[in-house]
Amino acid sequence: MRRYPTAPRALATLAILLLAYIVSFLDRQILALMVNPIRADLNISDFQVSLLQGLAFALFFSMMGIPIGRLADRYNRIYIIATGILFWSLMTALCGLANSFLALFVFRMGVGIGEAALAPAGYSVLGDSFPPDKLVRATSLFGQGTTLGAGLSLLVGGQVIEYFERLKAAPFGVELAPWQLTFLAVGLPGIMVAGLVLLIREPERQGRSSMSDINFTAALASFWRMRATLAPLYICGTLLSIVNFGAVTWFPTHLTRNFGLTPGEIGLKLGLIHLGGGLLGATLGALFTERLIRSGAHEPYLRTVFIVASLIACFMITPLLGNLGLVTILWFFAVTVQGAYSGSVMAAIQVTVPNELRGLSTALLLVMSSLGGLALGSALIGGASQLFFPDDPAGVGKAFTLVGVTCAASSAFIAWYRLRSRATRQT
Repeated sequence: MRRYPTAPRALATLAILLLAYIVSFLDRQILALMVNPIRADLNISDFQVSLLQGLAFALFFSMMGIPIGRLADRYNRIYIIATGILFWSLMTALCGLANSFLALFVFRMGVGIGEAALAPAGYSVLGDSFPPDKLVRATSLFGQGTTLGAGLSLLVGGQVIEYFERLKAAPFGVELAPWQLTFLAVGLPGIMVAGLVLLIREPERQGRSSMSDINFTAALASFWRMRATLAPLYICGTLLSIVNFGAVTWFPTHLTRNFGLTPGEIGLKLGLIHLGGGLLGATLGALFTERLIRSGAHEPYLRTVFIVASLIACFMITPLLGNLGLVTILWFFAVTVQGAYSGSVMAAIQVTVPNELRGLSTALLLVMSSLGGLALGSALIGGASQLFFPDDPAGVGKAFTLVGVTCAASSAFIAWYRLRSRATRQT
């Protein structure tokens, strides 16, 4: 019989892990608000910025995700998470000391290495803390750490940047640019978050079997046997992550160049949108998936993905609009639907694969979503802007729409095809 932690303990675990996820995304995405000053100080192009936002982080985030996922399946997950937080916080702070593209690239890689520890171990902990009928809500809320972190990076980050820009004297006598001081300010508090994580008690692993010592080759063989169920989740999640990462890495730049907004104005506007819309989307997505589960619908998680992806494709026209008020309203709805799918994807993986493979399966999804979504997606948008819309103030927005519509529509088609194929086999 499976014994889960008490509800208060499980909720406390979720709250601390959510805080850690928020901080991780705050450290990861703060760069998006500082594209223009970093470009000017380091004399780099949009494409190089896309490498800093995408490849520099995603490459090592992905490379370390799989071995860390295997460690999470075997060893104490709480210690793994706390160590990761300490490392990425230090690397974020060191970004504030970078004075060249290469130095900033290396420190961004370090952020990726540290953050690779959180999601595989965190989702595994939640899978052992909540029973299956409560897991979708837990994974949905935890997954919204990305949206909430993006919101805070915009809301708080914008104000921090403007605060340092207004300072007449260098803090502590250190002559650093405002963007460098911002990295230091958001990086160092992570040390306290690591201390909070150590207060979590490692939950008992549920449903352990003889697969406990399964090797990597056998694990991949197990995934291959489940490919019909897992592949659509991985592919759809990766395509939609391109849209999500594009939204937080390039949409602020679009507002600056197309509407002339300052970092503080962008932070206030987009920060509130991401905080409110992200939470609303996660809640609605979880409730909808739970309703599908109760109704006995086949592949309820993928049905949610299909509907969400279809809606996202529609809202990706928002950057093409020239009225700031209309853009703001539609972007709230866009962020809301963007937040509605990730919890379902993660919950589906946790309930599909054996307990012994949860960390690795989550890591594999993160490899695909970070390399495809953050590295390739960010580069596609930056490259398309530079190639197809040079010297156009709205070029970044047009490139984002082009990439976003293509990826969201493709995700919807893949989910629809899988659902149709299963329905056809059942009839």
